[in-house]
Amino acid sequence: MIYIMIILSANEIQAYLLQQPLERVEAYFKEYNIPRMMEIFPEHQATLHYMQDEENGHFYDSALMLHQYMERSNGYGAGNLFTVRPGDSG
Repeated sequence: MIYIMIILSANEIQAYLLQQPLERVEAYFKEYNIPRMMEIFPEHQATLHYMQDEENGHFYDSALMLHQYMERSNGYGAGNLFTVRPGDSG
């Protein structure tokens, strides 16, 4: 069960990385996501502070790798949100 939770968490982070335009990914994690996690998981504050203060470029670098892979394999990358099927217009 823990293994499944780790895989789901990794998938969620990758999804968040791809949803953000590359130039905004660091700010998204450091200014929004990590502060929220600090509120929800106060027992992990030391690790989260480290990620926020010391991991400069980590989120961008990870997003760039995913972006480049998606561009090569699918023709679109990070921050290019679209729907496969349009919603109802009525």
